[in-house]
Amino acid sequence: MLSALSVPGVPSLPPAPPVFDSAAIRRLEGAGIFHPSRDVLIPGPDPETIRRWSALLGSSRTREYVASDLRATNTALKLSEFLQSSSPQEHGTATRSPTAGDHLLADLLSERVNEIEETTRQWLRHAEPQPGRYIEARRGLRSRDSRLRIGVAGPSGSAGVQRLHDRLAQSGPVGLFEFTPAPASPADSRYAAAWYPAEDSEPAVRVSRADWSSADRGTSQALGEWITGQQLDLCVLSGMPLVPEAVVRAPRIGCVNAHNGALPRYRGMDAVGWALIEQNTTISCSAQIITTGVDIGTVIATAPMSVFPLQTLRRRVRQAQVQVITDAVDQAPNLDNALWKHRIEGGTLYFRLHHRLRTALDRAVRDSLTQRRGGDTS
Repeated sequence: MLSALSVPGVPSLPPAPPVFDSAAIRRLEGAGIFHPSRDVLIPGPDPETIRRWSALLGSSRTREYVASDLRATNTALKLSEFLQSSSPQEHGTATRSPTAGDHLLADLLSERVNEIEETTRQWLRHAEPQPGRYIEARRGLRSRDSRLRIGVAGPSGSAGVQRLHDRLAQSGPVGLFEFTPAPASPADSRYAAAWYPAEDSEPAVRVSRADWSSADRGTSQALGEWITGQQLDLCVLSGMPLVPEAVVRAPRIGCVNAHNGALPRYRGMDAVGWALIEQNTTISCSAQIITTGVDIGTVIATAPMSVFPLQTLRRRVRQAQVQVITDAVDQAPNLDNALWKHRIEGGTLYFRLHHRLRTALDRAVRDSLTQRRGGDTS
C-alpha cells in the first residue's frame, strides 16, 4: 500500500457520527488512534466523546453491520479495545459502567473471530491450489532506455530494497537513497507490521513498514531534494506506506511501487491476510504509479499466484514484487504519457487486521498445514 499525503496531524478520536458505517470506518482508521507513531502522544478523549462512541458501537444497528461485514468486525474490535483503554478512571474504577449493548457487542465480536477462524481453517483444508500466471497489464515491453535516470528509495538495511536495486542495475545505472526511518508504530505495537503466513517451521512473519512520522519530515525533504538533484525520470519507492506528495511529484515521470494485492480489488493494508479471510485461492502483486490517495494509481503490471503452498507465500510475493517493478521500469518511456496517469476507480479499501484476527489466521494456517502434511489436526 502506498499513497501520497500532506503533513500528518495528531491522532485523536473524532466525534461520533450518527451511524457506524463505511464512512465511519474510514474516518476512524485514518485518525491514527489505532497505530500512533512512537513520537506522538494521543490526547485523551473527553468522556462525552467516549460515551457517544460507546453508545453507537453498542447499538443494535451497529451489531447488525458488524455481523455482516468483515471490515466492520475488524474496526469494531479496534475501537472497542481503544474505548476500554481510554475510559476515564476514578478511584481505580471506570466512571462508565458497561451496558447491555456493550456485553452483546463483546459476545458478537468473539463469535465473529471464532467464526472467521473456523471458516478459514476449513477452507484452507479443502481448497485446491490454483496456478498463477504472469500477466502484463500493458503490452509492448521493451528493454529499458539506458538514458533514463532511475532511482530506488527505501529503508536502510532492507534486503528487499537492495535486491530491487541490484535487479534494476543489471540494465543500467540506478541511484540508491537509503534512510533510517522512525517506525510507524512502537516496535511492540500490534499494528506495526503486515501479516503473512509463517514460513515452514518459523514463527508467523511480521513485516515492519516505515512511516513519514513527524520525526521523518526532514528525511522526506532530503529524499525530495535527492530526486531533484539527481534529475530522476522515475523513482521506485519500496517499504514506505505513506509518502509526502512533494516526493511523488519530484521525478519527471513519477514514482512507482509494488503492492501485495490485486488492484483495485484489495487496496490498502494486509492484502494477503484479507484475501485468505475472503477465501481467494489466488492473490496478485501489482505495480502502480503512485498518486494522491490510497492505491488508486494506474496499474502497470500484475503477477497472480496461488496462495499455496502457504509456507512459501511471503517469499513468492517478494519475488513477484521485484518482477512487476522491473517490468514497470522497462515501460518507463510509455509511462511518460498523461494517459497513464489517471486514478483507478472501484475496489475496496482495507485496513490493518486487528491482532485477534491475525491470531485467528495464524491458528487456521497452522492447523491446515498440519492436516495437509497428514498430521493430527485435533
